[in-house]
Amino acid sequence: MLRFWALFFAIVTCLTACSQDSPEPPGGAVDADALRAHVNALQAEDMQGLQAGTQGYDKAAVYVAEQFSKAGLEPAGVDGSYFQPIGFRHLRILPETAQLLVQTKDDSVLRLQYGQSYAYFLNPQHPMLDITAELVFAGYGLTRYDDLDMQGKIAVVLSGALDGQTGAGLSLIDNKAADAARAGAIGLIVVPMGDEGDVAAFTAQSARAQQEQSFWTHEDGKPFSPIGALQIMAHMAPDKAYLLFEKASQSYAKVLEQAAQGKTISPFDMGMSVTIRASAAERVSVSSNVLGRLPRQATGDVAATKPAQTVLLLTQLAANQEGDNALGVAALLEVAKAMAAVDEPWQRDIVFAALTAQGNKALGAQFLADQWPETQGTVAAALALDVPLAPFSGLVAAGGPHSTLGSLSTQIANRSGIEIKPDWDMRPEAYAFAQRGVPSMSLAAIPEAPSDMPVDWDKATSLAQVQLDMMRTLASTQQSLVWSEGSVFSSRP
Repeated sequence: MLRFWALFFAIVTCLTACSQDSPEPPGGAVDADALRAHVNALQAEDMQGLQAGTQGYDKAAVYVAEQFSKAGLEPAGVDGSYFQPIGFRHLRILPETAQLLVQTKDDSVLRLQYGQSYAYFLNPQHPMLDITAELVFAGYGLTRYDDLDMQGKIAVVLSGALDGQTGAGLSLIDNKAADAARAGAIGLIVVPMGDEGDVAAFTAQSARAQQEQSFWTHEDGKPFSPIGALQIMAHMAPDKAYLLFEKASQSYAKVLEQAAQGKTISPFDMGMSVTIRASAAERVSVSSNVLGRLPRQATGDVAATKPAQTVLLLTQLAANQEGDNALGVAALLEVAKAMAAVDEPWQRDIVFAALTAQGNKALGAQFLADQWPETQGTVAAALALDVPLAPFSGLVAAGGPHSTLGSLSTQIANRSGIEIKPDWDMRPEAYAFAQRGVPSMSLAAIPEAPSDMPVDWDKATSLAQVQLDMMRTLASTQQSLVWSEGSVFSSRP
């Protein structure tokens, strides 16, 4: 952390002395040459691939702050800086400590093999686990558990849902965990639906569970738990899930038969308890989001409105498993510069955010959404960018159909001659705000094969122009954005 702030203050000191003789591009337009220059700077060897927690990421964060300052954006981080530091706690389950003990038909105890028969994710507030609890089958897991006594028990749920229970993609498993926790359950075990892709899905979950898991922390050091009050969330392998039903009134095969017919499945006690044990190795780190603010320039009644409304443009600065997002960051910087150069009466504040730890379930976005500074006003809309440095054929409005952001993005993209496809599924960074009631979506590039082709910079510039036009439109009005009928978010407070 000290090296980060030392580097930050050293560069901030030189900002005022930096030459600004180069002419600015015309107001309201994206500078194609500047896009390329940002990408080259962010992909320099000393940036270390933009991996969060490295000196390279810290340098990239300072680079973004420097560009915000040059563009004339106000600092929107802590203590008058552009930075929002985040403490992280990282856990890795120690395989030799992992145990899942189940009772067989003859009441003997069977120890299943971690990683092959099951995989689980710990609550970071319970890095050492030793629980024994009764199992209750709760159908698809999207229920109020009204007639079930779940206190101190483990809910077993199917991985899928009935038609009409989905719609936000990422929210499905979150809702299952939240519903079980509210009912008093201490754990959740997910069993496959009997689909063709079950083996591949479990293999992916198992691989992820055995990797280091990261969590952002509150000021007191307590980590945020993505599974709420649950102590554990486990996934069973397709060929071992039946073991949990060995003493139940219904077999796993019977449950899968009802699910295949699209039937609602009534909950039932499973007649057995399981024991789950695990310990995890822990470490901590610090990394920062980078936030710049362009204040509204409205006058009269709008200027007197309190609190201010803010539109948010965000993108990942930290690399994820698919590579870095240098082009997305470059687009963010150029949109910020173009908007700052235009003398328009913005009716909303605009905050630009380059986020850390995006490869870990959008932790930078989660922290920003949860710890949104009150001084920045109420977030009216959040627009995320996902633009890998590869050829692309068009855009996906991920999460667009959930709100009027979707139709707005279609209108603007069509005017620019760029194909845009609506998609109900939310990307993680947009979902972080949507679940808090903020109309949100991601503009994501559609990769074009082969991926080793050179980037079409004209198309990249057009894409950034769409983002600029979206932000200008959102910032030029105080008209409310609304959820679409049928969206899972429309019924939330």
